Amino acid sequence: MRIKERIENCKRVIAMTKKPDLKEFFSVSRICAIGIILLGLIGFLIFLITNIKEFI
Repeated sequence: MRIKERIENCKRVIAMTKKPDLKEFFSVSRICAIGIILLGLIGFLIFLITNIKEFI
């Protein structure tokens, strides 16, 4: 793809974007927070399982 075509495609994508409203922003933020918490819990559980010998 040529550079000029790439720039035109980027301009087209940017022109189609919109700023999310407050409800949509909080919805996406809540989903991201839940995902981060779940990944942290899974990592902590794996840590506990692998180091269970030290705690007993």
